[in-house]
Amino acid sequence: QYLTLSNEVYICEADGVIACVWGLVAPTLLSSSAYLWFLHTTLITDHPFLFIRHSQTVIQRHLAIYDMIVGHVEQRNRRAQRWLKWLGAEINPNPVGVFLPFEIRAPWLIQQH
Repeated sequence: QYLTLSNEVYICEADGVIACVWGLVAPTLLSSSAYLWFLHTTLITDHPFLFIRHSQTVIQRHLAIYDMIVGHVEQRNRRAQRWLKWLGAEINPNPVGVFLPFEIRAPWLIQQH
């Protein structure tokens, strides 16, 4: 469902095989925030630096469009939480079911905060 709602979808491949798929969903065309979704295979662990470098570039590009990128991460998924923090996410410690909400704010919004 998120795939069809996303303005842009990113497919990362390793040796011609899909390693991950992710995108952003904005509630409306005029929204100042977007929801980040992400699906991956075990191939992502074989090529972490390529993925991390690419994801940082894409997130920074989207933070020029959106004030905030939001989402949820599984409480038990420490690797995903480290990746999100590396991208600048603030992870809320109060769970929503098995998930923790997170926010990645645009740099200019952080300075005002």
